[in-house]
Amino acid sequence: MKIKTILTPLILFSLFSTPSPLMADSLDEMAKSIAENNGSYKSELAKAEADIMDEKVSNNLEDPEIAVSHAWGAEGIGNKFGVEISQSFDWPGVYRARSKATAENSRALQYLAEANRAELILQIKYRLIDLSNAAQKKRTYGKALGVIDSLSAIVAKDVERKEVSVLDGNKLKIERIALSRKYNDAINAFNDAYAQLVEYNGGKARPDIIEYADCDAMLPSLRSLEDYLGEATESNPVIAYRTQLNKADRAKAKVAGRESLPGFSVGLRHELEQGERFNGFSVSMTLPFLSSRGKKKAAQMQSLATELETDLITVSTRARITGEYNSAEQLIKEIREYSSIIEAEDNLRLLNKAFEARHISVLDYISDLIYFTDATCEYLDLNHAYRLKLASLERYSMR
Repeated sequence: MKIKTILTPLILFSLFSTPSPLMADSLDEMAKSIAENNGSYKSELAKAEADIMDEKVSNNLEDPEIAVSHAWGAEGIGNKFGVEISQSFDWPGVYRARSKATAENSRALQYLAEANRAELILQIKYRLIDLSNAAQKKRTYGKALGVIDSLSAIVAKDVERKEVSVLDGNKLKIERIALSRKYNDAINAFNDAYAQLVEYNGGKARPDIIEYADCDAMLPSLRSLEDYLGEATESNPVIAYRTQLNKADRAKAKVAGRESLPGFSVGLRHELEQGERFNGFSVSMTLPFLSSRGKKKAAQMQSLATELETDLITVSTRARITGEYNSAEQLIKEIREYSSIIEAEDNLRLLNKAFEARHISVLDYISDLIYFTDATCEYLDLNHAYRLKLASLERYSMR
């Protein structure tokens, strides 16, 4: 079997050299930039602001009431006309309690907005990492296809000369089809990730995202487990939201207790009867012992439920972080094992040297080429999995 074209070591090295994953700082900046254009997030902020305004409005005084009366007297007694303006209000301490509850709930809604923003940024980071992985695999498979296509033309001529068997030629075509499918899968994954990022970006195209996917940088390092657990406790907006929500619930329980106190209505009256005018006032009291029954107890139980839920979230968050950290450590070990082989030039040089010396056939050469290509993409997938774990671990360190 004769092959008249020899691949240089430079071509092989460019095929298997793997760009390092993106830096975490750049990843954060790009994710935050996209999040700023996200329509859903803007809508949630507007809704939160509307909810806060609704609570503030609910603490306003009742609207004044104007009552007009006219009575017709019998048997010439004469008519009677009256006007009354009245204002109803709750027990004075209720308004202060409601104001404090509104302030506590407003802060809770702010933490909720931060939690939603952190989750949005995390999802965007996932898609950016997917995009980068797909771009690198597309490039790796594309280069391998280029090498195989350059050999295919030579093999086809050798088949015609009967220097290479038809069976060997068909094997090469099958290998080429299989590699092409992997290349197309990488293209589809790239397009899907980019489409989702455009959606996150408010439907606006971002050419810089495509450029960003090809950036080369150092692999982000893994910090200590204690760092991530500390951030999950101290900087976690979800826990901050739940803690603040518990304060709001306790404040609402105080409101419910104050609302059981009497309410008042004060009015000014003017009456006209047989030419005589009468001015005075009216005072009435509301005793809400029926309508407020059980409200305080219900609010207290809600506060307890929120506190218990917060404790459960804290425990589950710490368990999740510990599990993800252990997985990331294992991935780092596998990445180091792969990198000592994939990023080394010796094995590729040896493959090329064996091919030049005709120690291996073209099919063996292509088989080894595909083997190293698949191994390189497996290495990229390990990097991809590690970066996804790291993004999840650092979701609270990018606030």
